Amino acid sequence: MNASEARHLWLMPVLIWLALLVLLATTVTTAFVPLGPLNGIISMSVAATKAALVVLFFMNIRSSSPLLRLASAAGLFWLILMFVLTAGDYLTR
Repeated sequence: MNASEARHLWLMPVLIWLALLVLLATTVTTAFVPLGPLNGIISMSVAATKAALVVLFFMNIRSSSPLLRLASAAGLFWLILMFVLTAGDYLTR
């Protein structure tokens, strides 16, 4: 393995880690800055982005088999469905 291949192996995880740190700083910053209802929207967007980065790159869903991708998409769909149903029940009481 030459130096270029070795650099390529660790470059992507380090860049993803740095992106996660930037998103963490964004989360902490928005927690202390009063933006009203925009705080929740920003926090949820940052959390979804962080989750997507972890799933796609550290859990290797990008390069996995189609069946595993389907199972992860089904799990995500089920999670969203449960949140929507719970929110609907909460908002109608």
